[in-house]
Amino acid sequence: MNQNKTAKYFKYAIGEIILVVIGILIALQINNWNQRSKEQKLEQNYVELLTQDLQSDAENLTDLVMVSNKIVNSKHILLDYFDGKTGKPDSLSIHFLRAIFSSIQNFVPNKGAIEEVKNAGGLSLIKDEMLRSQILKLYNAYDSMEENTGKNYVENRNIMRDLVYEKTNGRLFITHEIIDQNLLNDIIKDNEIQNRLVNNFALSNNQELKELLQLNIETIEICTDYIQQLND
Repeated sequence: MNQNKTAKYFKYAIGEIILVVIGILIALQINNWNQRSKEQKLEQNYVELLTQDLQSDAENLTDLVMVSNKIVNSKHILLDYFDGKTGKPDSLSIHFLRAIFSSIQNFVPNKGAIEEVKNAGGLSLIKDEMLRSQILKLYNAYDSMEENTGKNYVENRNIMRDLVYEKTNGRLFITHEIIDQNLLNDIIKDNEIQNRLVNNFALSNNQELKELLQLNIETIEICTDYIQQLND
């Protein structure tokens, strides 16, 4: 009789333990699911913020590429004229001023979102390895652009400004946008000016801007696709 009672209590105790264990496992599973859900929402929020910054960067880069394209086009027009491949182009003075003196604004990327991600724990918050790698690649390219790209072009442009000023005794600057054509013809024929124009780094600067814009667009597309995956 006592043995039967003991067996029943034992079975009951085992059943209670199993239920408790199952309850704990379910609670842990729910807690893990809730934690993952919170992390996923946070991750999505950061990717969306990054995408907004990158879209703004794309607009700025597009504007810079357009300005750079005009400078390169004017450079080609002048070089073709120097080489006798074409006749005297229309608006020669405009092309000369653009190719010799045009400034390209420095590219300053938006870094609010990426700094927020770093402060919150870094790119490890973004679970997708390909996306992390792409973002890192882009911001490394941003840093390189800020530190190096365009410096040679700007330095050469400043030298050319001084050179033109010296060879015209400042007359080209006094006349502003209305340039004496005889003065312009003389300065355009100057070998030193022509050599400086050939090697003014406008083409390399233009190519670097285009490559950065393309990398930016690719990153936006990857971010957008990933946000869609998180929502599915």
